[in-house]
Amino acid sequence: MNNIISERLKNGDVPIRMAIIDTGIDSSHPLIIPHLPRVKERLSFLPNHPETEDTHGHGTYLAHILLKTATRAHVFIARAFVDGREGEMEKNSQCIANVGLLSFSLPMYEH
Repeated sequence: MNNIISERLKNGDVPIRMAIIDTGIDSSHPLIIPHLPRVKERLSFLPNHPETEDTHGHGTYLAHILLKTATRAHVFIARAFVDGREGEMEKNSQCIANVGLLSFSLPMYEH
């Protein structure tokens, strides 16, 4: 890990790649619009929902936090959930990205 950190410090102009695997992103949200140039790719892993627009809000919220705090990051958005229903994770387990950091939200249920 120290090698990765020291390499990043030496090459300060290299942005880190981060992915959010969640409900997508609302690209028309006023808090997201100024940061859209750093959203490098959006895709959906949902066979019946090929669009990447967030209809739930959770992915957009996470993207805003990440884009606001990690100002040099390139962000990749993967839509793997529609509304966080139980079982969506099993259907979308192919959501693995080659990135430096994953923000992966899973619904919590009490049984």
